[in-house]
Amino acid sequence: MWNAQAALAELVELGDRTQKLVALGAALDHVEAELNALAVEEIDRGRDTFGGMKRVEAHRSLLAARDAAREIAATTERALQDLNARNVE
Repeated sequence: MWNAQAALAELVELGDRTQKLVALGAALDHVEAELNALAVEEIDRGRDTFGGMKRVEAHRSLLAARDAAREIAATTERALQDLNARNVE
């Protein structure tokens, strides 16, 4: 019985973490859109500045962070499904 309770608590915690990671991915998507809009404005103004290069670097870092958050969320989701499958058995 205790193992079932511990597994359920772990499932709840993994579910909470997955939801937070999904929300983080959505927030990163929004920031990416904002950075893209800023980049378009800079290009429209004909600026190729050091600040523009820094934004490109920030954009790349943001994409890497978003991809990492999505991978963690996917891994967590798979772990959650595995735990659910074990609890059914």
